[in-house]
Amino acid sequence: MAARPGRVEFAGCYPGDYSRVTWWACRYSITCAAARGAQAIAADISRRLLPDYHAELDKVLRAIADHLTALDEQAATAAAVAAAIPGARSRLFGSDPPGPHLLRAGRQGLRGLPDH
Repeated sequence: MAARPGRVEFAGCYPGDYSRVTWWACRYSITCAAARGAQAIAADISRRLLPDYHAELDKVLRAIADHLTALDEQAATAAAVAAAIPGARSRLFGSDPPGPHLLRAGRQGLRGLPDH
């Protein structure tokens, strides 16, 4: 939402680039009259924005932590599987979908192993 003339907008934001993980998170923002002064605006932010934003931020941080834990577990599993397949190795990619990929050496270099 764009602030109207004479108003300022304040919005909560979430850490990092985890929109694939936090797409569901509510985006909280408020506008305040700029002429009210810093103390009154700070009180508005504390009363109107922060309670809902902090509750949502807690959920977002838990979701990000769960996502990172799952990626670590996937990477460990891929490394263990790669160690069991001669010529294979695992690599963590930031592609779509993100996460570890299992690769094998072939005539044309490294290729992703088939899904089946």
